[in-house]
Amino acid sequence: MAAVAVAAPTNASNSATVLLSTGDSQLRQGLYADALRSYQEALALFQQLSDHPGEAKALVGIGLVQMNQNQYGDALQAEQQALALLQQQDDPNEEATALSIIGVVEGVHLFHFALAVQSLERALAIYRQLGDRQGEATTLNNIGNFQDDQDQFADALQSYAEAFVLLQDFGNQSSAARVEQSIAAEQSIVSRLSSSPQQSSPKHELDANASALLNDGDSQYREGRDADALHSYQEALAAFARLRDPEGQAKALMSIAIVQGKTQYADALRAEQQAVALFRQQVTSLERLARSTTWALPKAFTASTRSRLNRLSRRLRFTGSWATAVTRQRRSTTSVSRKPLTVGTLWRCSLLKRRWYSPDS
Repeated sequence: MAAVAVAAPTNASNSATVLLSTGDSQLRQGLYADALRSYQEALALFQQLSDHPGEAKALVGIGLVQMNQNQYGDALQAEQQALALLQQQDDPNEEATALSIIGVVEGVHLFHFALAVQSLERALAIYRQLGDRQGEATTLNNIGNFQDDQDQFADALQSYAEAFVLLQDFGNQSSAARVEQSIAAEQSIVSRLSSSPQQSSPKHELDANASALLNDGDSQYREGRDADALHSYQEALAAFARLRDPEGQAKALMSIAIVQGKTQYADALRAEQQAVALFRQQVTSLERLARSTTWALPKAFTASTRSRLNRLSRRLRFTGSWATAVTRQRRSTTSVSRKPLTVGTLWRCSLLKRRWYSPDS
């Protein structure tokens, strides 16, 4: 009897480990449904064994599968559960991985740029403690992307510059070249802003207020306060409209659509369609500008224009795919058993041990 009692947990532990490894392999092959099943079975066994490190690893895998399946709310929840467990363990590498995934979901898929930077900065501190220069460089690049999305150009320039030095040091020339393009774009923007001193004015105050409202909405959404988040996003939309800022309006509309996509499908679709129209308008304008600046203006300005064009084009693909998802998943609004809508994919993050947001890849 004693021998059986000892063997059972060992067998369960071995089975859980095998299932975890199987899930990793299936994830690499893009077999998401199979991978999810393996991770969930591993999670159940690890929970029976009170193996918290194993639970955390299974939850990280579940979150990654859900992210690839465009189930971003579920993915965020799984990674946050994993993070809570990992913070009680001595596994800084897995903790940094979970924080990085949270940052990707927040920034790329939910447009919560400030929250994304917060998570990534925590991951960055861990990578620096570990001496993981690859993780540090990739995280710095991602932080720069989201700082740029918030028009924090000087901060983005600093992040890109630090990433560039690290990438050059360990010989990753292709990634270094992409980051160098980002540096040129930010330098152009920072130079133009510094040559045009900003003065306090009602317009600048309104711009700051609109951005603050978006950030407030992001925080409220993360806390599950959907009604408050929706109110903040709607106020931000009105502020951006007064500023005649189409990109700001499109960001606010996409955030509104993400909240409404849980229950108010028709309203979410209308908000998304308005965002698509605004993004398309911006892309068309920038395409015209990019064509006209290939030879007449400095290379840095051209790089800045093309960088912004690429960013807006990716957002346009994001919103376009979301329309398809909403149309496909719409059902009678009387249904209460249906899972919340997911948001369409922007970039496929299919990494296993190092799954990073790489917008230029």
